[in-house]
Amino acid sequence: MPWDLVRQMVQVNVSSAVQLTLGLLSRMRERGEGHVIHVGSTAGSIPSQGVALYAATKAFTDAFATGLYRELRGTCVHVSVVRPGPVSAGFFQTASRLWGGRPLPTSRWGIPPQVVAERIWKLLQHPRQVVYVPASLRVVPWVELTLDWVMDRLGPLGLEGKVDLG
Repeated sequence: MPWDLVRQMVQVNVSSAVQLTLGLLSRMRERGEGHVIHVGSTAGSIPSQGVALYAATKAFTDAFATGLYRELRGTCVHVSVVRPGPVSAGFFQTASRLWGGRPLPTSRWGIPPQVVAERIWKLLQHPRQVVYVPASLRVVPWVELTLDWVMDRLGPLGLEGKVDLG
């Protein structure tokens, strides 16, 4: 991946999220209310071949949101992170056309962006620390802890097109 593309991804997924959060957080605390919602990814919990940099930026998002949640617990400012699975929003098509890009096996499992938006709306009404979309993906961190060796062995084969992971 060319450095310019790396820089753009880090700018959007890390720097912008931190800058916006810190810029709005003091006003929320002054008002005595607010809700910071970060959009992470299950990729942040289960780093995978082919999306290593993306997964790393989303792992940062998860760590940042979790740290803020703990720092602000007991205040009137809520912090949440939404961890969707693959979303059908054009990401996979764009990524496969970029330099060095290729189709990813998970592109077939995409959920509609409207499902993520609906879950965020519900989260605003009933704050929670972490929300997986769909909810069944809450097992992902446990899968990474117990079956990471499977990803180590099968992941490269899926990227080479030798194993159909879908």
